[in-house]
Amino acid sequence: MTKIGLLATIGVGVVVIGAGLLFLQPQTKPQGVACTMEAKICPDGSAVGRSGPQCEFTACPTPTMTWSFVDVGEDTLQGIPHTQVIFAMNDKKYSAGTYEGNCTDIKNSSWQLVAGEQAGAICWWAGGGTELGVFEEGGQLVIKKGLLDEGGAETPGIRGNFETLLKLVP
Repeated sequence: MTKIGLLATIGVGVVVIGAGLLFLQPQTKPQGVACTMEAKICPDGSAVGRSGPQCEFTACPTPTMTWSFVDVGEDTLQGIPHTQVIFAMNDKKYSAGTYEGNCTDIKNSSWQLVAGEQAGAICWWAGGGTELGVFEEGGQLVIKKGLLDEGGAETPGIRGNFETLLKLVP
């Protein structure tokens, strides 16, 4: 064998060994995870998608909820004040009705929200009144109206008996 033949054989051998080592290297996979493109509708009407390594739905946004109150005057026969209640969620306004007494947002008072209540207002006059609360029901936010009564010496106070007043449409 000539020197050129020997060099050619060695060269081919090096190329074959190098290619074999390259082929045996572990293959790296892409780092990202592809999640399905489905969406979840949140109680406030917005939608969220899936993300993260487990492809879980992202958290629903917390809507901005505010109450406003308009003094509409007193009953001329009994002198009972009346207040119109307006609820706003993410700048969309809903009329929640007119109630006897003076009204206040629960978060600005000594009252506490009841279990499951996300926002609430109290309208109070002479030992009783109405509570308006925002609750999630069937995957949608609703305003419910409940009874308030401070009770007496022999009867306990009442807070509850909520009934759906209106559904909040996003």
